Amino acid sequence: CTLQVYCNAFYYTILIEIQILNMILTKISCCVLLFLLGSNYQADAQFNPNYAAERTTMVHLFEWKWDDIAAECENFLGPKGYAGVQVSPVNENIVVSNRPWWER
Repeated sequence: CTLQVYCNAFYYTILIEIQILNMILTKISCCVLLFLLGSNYQADAQFNPNYAAERTTMVHLFEWKWDDIAAECENFLGPKGYAGVQVSPVNENIVVSNRPWWER
């Protein structure tokens, strides 16, 4: 009788461990699936960087004024074969007298 109780307890312990392992594997599988589906859409930018035809070099003109960017593109970057230009995001700023360093 004692052996049967021990076997039943062991059986239920194994059954619970299998159920816990099954839940963990299900959660891991869902996470891996979501990661793979999400990463599929993020990798397109490396294959289509929107460069001009047969050009591969990009220049960063952060903190430049718009008129200066236009002049640089027309007079130097375009004729030299540069593919693209990255600029700072458009922002508004407060206008302060004596033009401090952070006001462009």
